[in-house]
Amino acid sequence: TTFDFSESLYTHDNYFYIEDDIKINDQLNINLGLHFTSFIVKGKNYKSIQPRFSSRYLINKNWSIKASYADMKQNIHLLSNTSVGIPTDIWVPSTDSVSSQHSRQVSFTINHNFKNNKYEISLESYYKKMENLISLSEGSSIIAFGDWQDKIEINGEGRTYGLELFVQKKKGKTTGWIGYTLGWSYRKFDNINEGRWYPYKYDRRHDFSFVLSHKFNDKVDCGLTWVYGTGNNITMMNARYPEFSRGGDPLSDDREIQFYSSRNNYRMAPYHRLDLAFNFRKKKKWGQRTWSFGTYNTYNRKNPYFISIEPDYQYLDDGTYIVNRVARQSS
Repeated sequence: TTFDFSESLYTHDNYFYIEDDIKINDQLNINLGLHFTSFIVKGKNYKSIQPRFSSRYLINKNWSIKASYADMKQNIHLLSNTSVGIPTDIWVPSTDSVSSQHSRQVSFTINHNFKNNKYEISLESYYKKMENLISLSEGSSIIAFGDWQDKIEINGEGRTYGLELFVQKKKGKTTGWIGYTLGWSYRKFDNINEGRWYPYKYDRRHDFSFVLSHKFNDKVDCGLTWVYGTGNNITMMNARYPEFSRGGDPLSDDREIQFYSSRNNYRMAPYHRLDLAFNFRKKKKWGQRTWSFGTYNTYNRKNPYFISIEPDYQYLDDGTYIVNRVARQSS
């Protein structure tokens, strides 16, 4: 089945960027940039001037600090379905009625190298503010006929902030790195969630990666990767009950009222998996031959993909039954 989400759009993108890398002295380096964009769609021109700044200061040969600021505009939007059922994301363009999204981000990093640059550790903090975001209106679905522009809320706000820790071993037979991010991401729209802030679908509180490689000799090496991430947020109903007439009688078996406390009020189970790889190398006259063997999701983790609401029949002693609704997680 093919769905047409909108008419064909023809746009013109123009970009111009200038930057200068300034070395103040042996300790301080500054990069200044200016990004100009022009996005023309249906006769409307979204113009912007986006300044960028980054700097690095060497405290000594082992310690350094970095700071950056970026003003950015993006002419496409990610439109996500956050209800139960099969997840759907589509990318949609800015139009004459949907403005380009705008963000400003600041970050600060401290970095340390030790044991003759064999190891590196860095800690970064960041904060990002977003404007002109879009989201599906309450009760709307992407997989349906009609123009997507008729199903969205515009002029939303967003904020994302957190800490990132990175530890790396760069030399030796065994190398690898550990990365961990503690983050928050929220959205707000006037006509969604009663105008209150709510967690974004991809608000991933914990994101952890562990990568390890070991070289046994010039012919054999292996690699290991383990990743873990907090589950996505979806909008789950808190209760459902039959709809009654004014006289107190149920209208029908299929008429019911669904109650949702807030947008994205339920977090799915976390995602994690382990990948392994082995490489066997041999030099030939014409070059090098490599046999690679690997496993993906080695311990067969059934990671959640979507949640569906299904009937569950509770039979009573008198032969009748009660129909409950249960949430089932699909992998």
